[in-house]
Amino acid sequence: MFSAALPVATSALAVFETQASEQTHSLVALHQVAALRCRLGQLDVAGVMLEKVRETLVHLAELAGLHRNLPPPGLARVWTDVHITMAEVCKLRGRPTEAEALVREVLELSVPQEGHLLQRSVARVSFELARMQRCRGDLVGAEQLYRQLFLPGSPLENKNSANHGNTAFNLSQVLQARGLLTESRKYLVKALQAYRNRFGTANEKYLKVARARTNLETRLRTCAKCGPVADKDLLMKVCSVCSAARYCGAACQKLHWNAHRPDCRRIKEENDDIAAVAGNDDGAGPSNA
Repeated sequence: MFSAALPVATSALAVFETQASEQTHSLVALHQVAALRCRLGQLDVAGVMLEKVRETLVHLAELAGLHRNLPPPGLARVWTDVHITMAEVCKLRGRPTEAEALVREVLELSVPQEGHLLQRSVARVSFELARMQRCRGDLVGAEQLYRQLFLPGSPLENKNSANHGNTAFNLSQVLQARGLLTESRKYLVKALQAYRNRFGTANEKYLKVARARTNLETRLRTCAKCGPVADKDLLMKVCSVCSAARYCGAACQKLHWNAHRPDCRRIKEENDDIAAVAGNDDGAGPSNA
């Protein structure tokens, strides 16, 4: 049965490969034009062009015997780019939920299609989804995705790449927003190292992170009860439960406990959830240092 069907399958594959080869360049070019129109604010025209590219990708996937929602062989990159640009159009039209659904679709379908969707594309989609979650205030969800990008085997293992620096900086900002300043400093240092090795110390990205670290150091020397601490040699005390609140001493911590208690429990639960889902890289996780 299978041997009889083999010539038919081989013939169909040859037809598909020919069509795919002829259309790949035009699909890439059409997407690039649509992305440019999106940046220019021509959202209606961009949307129509992107839908045409998506319909062609669906046709090619079905021709290859795949589900219509999966990327055709050899076209995973343009398939990913089209989804991300369509999400950008939705976001600019004021439909953030639809935009996030499009990006999440790429991320979820990357698992069964591991052979078609490159690791780097998955990382790019994860980064985009984390950015969207951060914009709508889901700091825990964003942190989970950012942390997963630092796990062993991630394309971000190249610590000198700009992508490594971008992700480290964004994660540091999420951690700061959650009050985890010591952990945030660790990722700011990662970002500084990546930008310095990639661009040098005169680059604007490096200088931006350097300024962020200076501001963070001021916050690290701020007591949650009494404010900025002038004594630079004083060892700050950090809440051992949530690792977020910082104090100049045990007296301030005790006086501030009633005000801090609700946030303490919430942050502790969020930290546990993140650790369970995202794991950590080289021992990452809330620190008491």
